[in-house]
Amino acid sequence: MRTGFIIYDNHGRKQVTDNAIDLVYKNKILINGYFDNNYLITALQPLESKKIYRRTFACDQFYGNGYLYEFDFNYTVSSSNKYGLEVYDEKGNLTFTSNLLSLNIIDDVYIEDIRQTEGGKYNCFNKNYNSNEIAVIPLISAGWWSGDDFLTEAYIINNGWLKLSFGFDMRDEPIAKKYVSNSFALHFLVIDTSNYK
Repeated sequence: MRTGFIIYDNHGRKQVTDNAIDLVYKNKILINGYFDNNYLITALQPLESKKIYRRTFACDQFYGNGYLYEFDFNYTVSSSNKYGLEVYDEKGNLTFTSNLLSLNIIDDVYIEDIRQTEGGKYNCFNKNYNSNEIAVIPLISAGWWSGDDFLTEAYIINNGWLKLSFGFDMRDEPIAKKYVSNSFALHFLVIDTSNYK
């Protein structure tokens, strides 16, 4: 039987383990307009009642008004704090330290077909998290044609509610329509950002 170290959260999910490197907070960026995504894990937090979305056609960009939170597996501990909890794997590699801020997932949302939701593809998700200190990590983005415009989901946070609307990934692109097909599956994570200042 394997021995090791595991901490579980209140929902029975693994929170800390010596068998996997923890994702840690790296940076917070204010965006207003387009922003090229260079990080593996990026969370989107629109400003109050504003939209932010991920452009996926021929680029990996974010567009809107809000904050981007960047996360990475890379551990560079610069803190002089000698106290706290550190966890190492069997090879002596650091997998967790309490001196860095971990990614804190509070919800995992998967919708197989956004057209089949009560609000349809233009309003497929609406949930109250009782906080504006949340952000979204898009995993699978939906996208569909409306005439010669290619639309994708856009995230809105308003008074603790996370809502999905739509944004323009491409406008007036009749040629590209031959190569890009509709996709209506949607998958994203909701995270708590209250510790990332």
